[in-house]
Amino acid sequence: MRIKRKTASAAAICLLSAILLVGCDNGDSQTPSSSSNDSSVVNQDQQPAEQTPSNETADKDQIIKDYEALKTSKASISEVLAFFDQQLAKLSPEDADRLVRELAARYDEELPSRQDPFYKENVASVLNELEWPITSDSVDKIQDESVRTIVQAAFADGYKLEAVEGSIFPIVDYGSLRKFADALSPAYSAYIELLAQQSDQKAMSDGGLVISWDQFADRIIAYDQYASKFPTSPEVSKVKTMYEGAMTIYLNGADNTPIYDREGSYKLLDEVKSSYERIAKDYADTQTGKIVQGFVDVLKQSDWQVRSSNGKTAIQAVDSYREQALAEIKQP
Repeated sequence: MRIKRKTASAAAICLLSAILLVGCDNGDSQTPSSSSNDSSVVNQDQQPAEQTPSNETADKDQIIKDYEALKTSKASISEVLAFFDQQLAKLSPEDADRLVRELAARYDEELPSRQDPFYKENVASVLNELEWPITSDSVDKIQDESVRTIVQAAFADGYKLEAVEGSIFPIVDYGSLRKFADALSPAYSAYIELLAQQSDQKAMSDGGLVISWDQFADRIIAYDQYASKFPTSPEVSKVKTMYEGAMTIYLNGADNTPIYDREGSYKLLDEVKSSYERIAKDYADTQTGKIVQGFVDVLKQSDWQVRSSNGKTAIQAVDSYREQALAEIKQP
């Protein structure tokens, strides 16, 4: 399938999506026989010396120095990732968080400049001739060397290609950072997972949802639970922004994915109703569950009408509740 070009702004839609844009010893010891002891004796001089705390600290300090030197040399992201592959697990979670957080900040800073070449006519025309999706395995099929080099560099630096309204451009592949999860703190690892879910499968495109309402609701719950579990995380404000944006769509719908029947009854769609009822029941103790339960109660009183039966006027109770709920979410 080829992606046809359109004139709509891919950058704006990408931004909306971004807003939317978680062998040990068992204690049973056996005494070996004396013959076993004799045969297994190892000369003390041959045994490797145990790493002392001071040596471990020195090693970690050296890793940090090597990393700072790498930054000073203006190393590519691919070089930084290779360094992480070798050294990140040797650091404390706090230090590992800092290094990956700096990488994430670099992604944010460099993303626009990495996308710009993909909007050029010669690059776009070549990419649009390829079968979708374009992956690191299919880059060799690009005949134009200059275009192939640009795409290869993007993949090497931890990006993946996305298509929106006919434009093809790189986004950060946060899923590729999952391999560092064990080296990170629980809070930062969970944050990377939230970003990875979005880069694995975007929630919105062309003004509408491209995942189901239930899948979208599960992401909202993940944001809510992150904020509750890690209230002091440096990333919690970003997650709350993601949560606010997602809840706005969940309660109001999107331009091309309404929550109600626009063609006749103007009542809540069955799929949305089912999602609301599931969230209200299964997550009753969360902020999301309580808000959704309140919305369900209001909708029941209006016989599930989101707008008047002729669609021309709003139902005040419905609109008032949504406005109040979203204002509550914005409170610190």
